[in-house]
Amino acid sequence: HAFELTNIVKFVMPNSLTSIGDYAFNGLTSLTTVTVPITSTLKNIGDHAFHDVSINTFAIPDSLVTIGDYAFAGTLLDTVTLGGTVLKPSSNLKTIGDYAFDSVPITTINIPSSVSSIGGSAFHNIPTLGLTFKNQTTTLTITDGTFSSDDELTAMFAIYNFIKHDSR
Repeated sequence: HAFELTNIVKFVMPNSLTSIGDYAFNGLTSLTTVTVPITSTLKNIGDHAFHDVSINTFAIPDSLVTIGDYAFAGTLLDTVTLGGTVLKPSSNLKTIGDYAFDSVPITTINIPSSVSSIGGSAFHNIPTLGLTFKNQTTTLTITDGTFSSDDELTAMFAIYNFIKHDSR
């Protein structure tokens, strides 16, 4: 709850920041801009870190390993960049937590090949979501409800033998 009851509208992440704690910006509706430097050393985004925050874009740095449960749930994200840029598609991201992007209006997300686990309902309640798995070489565990939606889910992706279903 680091920034609870504040009215900050912009947060520029320092290069040296390695972790954003649980609930750090949770519910901070005044926050509309988070700037992540391309040279960021961020490794962890905690549970509920940006839950119900008004940001609409977020560039996930290559250094990131874990996106916690409900990390971006309820945000206004329409653009999420995972695993670097088109010119440099690298990533250390391993885990996307339960409900990480629940009820977020994103329409397209590229899952980097480094991801080995996507939590339950990670992309819940996203009516039109297109997914791309980039050069998947590791086994990817997908939990029940990962792509569930109350609306019609339009998830277009190829299912190869790298996907393992975990019914928890």
